[in-house]
Amino acid sequence: MDFKELEKTLSDLSAYGIPSCAVSVWKDHRELFRLASGSELPPRDDTLFFMYSLSKPVTVCAAMSLWERGLLDLDRPVGDLLPEFSHLCVKQPDGSTAPAKETLTVRHLFTMTSGFSYGMTADCLRAMRADTGGRCGTREAMKAVATLPLLFEPGARYMYGLSHDILAACVEKAADMRFSDFVKKTVFEPLGMNDSFWHTGPGITERMAQEYAWDSGSGGPRKVSLHNSYVFGPDYESGGAGLISSLGDMQLFSDALACLGEGKSGARILKPGTVELIRTPALTPAQRRTFVSSYLKQCYSYGLGVRTCLSDDPDLLSPAGEFGWGGAAGALQLISPELGVSAVYVQHVLGCDFSVLRPPLFRAVFGAFRAE
Repeated sequence: MDFKELEKTLSDLSAYGIPSCAVSVWKDHRELFRLASGSELPPRDDTLFFMYSLSKPVTVCAAMSLWERGLLDLDRPVGDLLPEFSHLCVKQPDGSTAPAKETLTVRHLFTMTSGFSYGMTADCLRAMRADTGGRCGTREAMKAVATLPLLFEPGARYMYGLSHDILAACVEKAADMRFSDFVKKTVFEPLGMNDSFWHTGPGITERMAQEYAWDSGSGGPRKVSLHNSYVFGPDYESGGAGLISSLGDMQLFSDALACLGEGKSGARILKPGTVELIRTPALTPAQRRTFVSSYLKQCYSYGLGVRTCLSDDPDLLSPAGEFGWGGAAGALQLISPELGVSAVYVQHVLGCDFSVLRPPLFRAVFGAFRAE
């Protein structure tokens, strides 16, 4: 297979203004292609990045391992696990709130149909940070999140938000273990992911790539200090956006999903049927109308925490069944169990135009296999 188009894509992204990036493509536990590029020091295999929302598939897999063991029912009310979510309110058109008529379930969290937005600047969350000196834990933070009004009744539509942070707290409760410890035990250690963490600190911060933010005024990146605004404090473990990891580790994880739950190490993190359930389209037609984005166009829906391709996409060249997700600083995961293929792309630039960044990566990766 020919990866010249993928080489050209990374070169084009460098010309576009991405200072440093890298991509890796695997098939059936074997690396076929890897390239690092950029005007800055190219990332190494163990260079660390804020994965932001690419944390979500990891959280989903940890949660589904509990489902396999009968410890987390998808249709269980969240309030059974986290009592603070038993009495939720929904924002009304006139700005008032009213008690929710529908019960929030664990499935609503997986599918981003809970009604919770990314209200990171809400007064209750600022107060929670102040009251704890910035050291609120995951469960403690959920007590503040539960006071936020839902923007719609659970299940009414899709909306990106704090659902997977709440899911991480459900994992803590169901597993009777700190979220990070459970993920390490069920995902990281079996797959050999030794460069994946939920907190910065000595030995970690020094290995992180320089972070940038896209400056729309200058049309290019500017350096920013290392800071994840989706993490409430050093004791908070954000299932939706808190993961710090490397290209190598995220490829170990993605390859395991491409091989239906079995990692290169030979360890199985999920059963094949569970991976199939994760990538099964889960949205109703009404929910899907609020999911489709500019770069995914019409061939994708959403499963349990991942995009999922409904049919061969003639534009992106992605095959039916392809799934994965991406992060705010540009990290991207592409997975096709039909091909046994996984691809991971990393960069560390916030605010890029994903409609410019991601389609060429889809086309270059899957175009190489279509031309085989």
